[in-house]
Amino acid sequence: MEAVGEKDGKDGKDGKDGSSKGQEKDQAREHQDQRQRKKKRRITKPRVIVIGHDWDVFAEQNEKGPMSIPKAVTNGYMNPAWQKYNEGLTRLAATDDDDEDEDDPDDKKKNVVPVKIAKDCGHFIQKDDPELVAREVDGLLRYLGL
Repeated sequence: MEAVGEKDGKDGKDGKDGSSKGQEKDQAREHQDQRQRKKKRRITKPRVIVIGHDWDVFAEQNEKGPMSIPKAVTNGYMNPAWQKYNEGLTRLAATDDDDEDEDDPDDKKKNVVPVKIAKDCGHFIQKDDPELVAREVDGLLRYLGL
């Protein structure tokens, strides 16, 4: 019985590191297959659409609502927080790009889908403008071919 890595004259192993031309080809093929699988997984269409509320309408609704939050507080604290949150959600909507430079953070920003603002809508956009929501969902489904 031969130990692994010993040269037997049949498999081309050199006895030093246990590699062979066949193994190198298999590794190269596997590496290529992995790259192809990764490329197939790339999403080149947006996965979500982020729609934010109209700041003024949201502030007014909060002031007139049961909590009576002053507009200045809503516009100074709540609206900026919602905007930051929505911008974070756009990373979920980012599209992958074959030409993207992974080391360039500005290149990634090019593929981020911007937050859409629902004019004249407060927090519950689906209640304030159901037609807008229906159009956006319909457009996304059509774009995805569904």
